[in-house]
Amino acid sequence: MTLYNTIIKPVLLYGAETWSITKKGEHQLQVFGNKVYRKIFGGYFEQSTQTWKRRHNVDIHGLAKQPNIVATMNANRLRWMGHLMRVDRNRAAWSIYTSTPQGRRLPGRPRSCWRNEMIRLCQKWRLDDWKEALMEAKSMVGTGLTGP
Repeated sequence: MTLYNTIIKPVLLYGAETWSITKKGEHQLQVFGNKVYRKIFGGYFEQSTQTWKRRHNVDIHGLAKQPNIVATMNANRLRWMGHLMRVDRNRAAWSIYTSTPQGRRLPGRPRSCWRNEMIRLCQKWRLDDWKEALMEAKSMVGTGLTGP
């Protein structure tokens, strides 16, 4: 698990805080994470049939004792949004966050922008006063949303 936590997960989630990701993209991340766990833990030998069996996802996550990769990505995205809410209003990151794209999106691009995804994520996690909660870094500590 040390190899996974120090090399694979950081490379996989590099820049994920700013991604505008679709359900398909989330599924692909989860599939890759399961595949890596499956390689780490390997199969198991079933004595009754004398054959090697593949571990199921539930078994893999029980052995890993870690949150799935999508939950980690979402926690990191919320943490980044907290930084963004506290940033100086003259910085480029704030102006990009508050801007509204004009025109049509190119084929294959996500339909929702990052800001709308984050609002939906806060609603999904029942963060009603999400702006106030993200403005104060100390208030995020007790919620368990600060990431790993």
